[in-house]
Amino acid sequence: ERALAVDEDWSDVSEAFMSGTAAGTAHIHEIVHRGKTLFRRPEPGPIAARLGPHLERLKFGQEPDPHGWRYSV
Repeated sequence: ERALAVDEDWSDVSEAFMSGTAAGTAHIHEIVHRGKTLFRRPEPGPIAARLGPHLERLKFGQEPDPHGWRYSV
């Protein structure tokens, strides 16, 4: 994981997604800059596919929370 400038070579980018405790993971299908497609992947990659369900289990208390993210309200 690192920052990637639009003028770099994107050929080694294997997947792109956003994540957060509220939304889980959201697959990024395509990244286009000034009409040039930098990245395209029609389906989520293996990391997002594993991370999404893991975050869901953490959110709902189905797995231990090692980071102290959950608070009883």
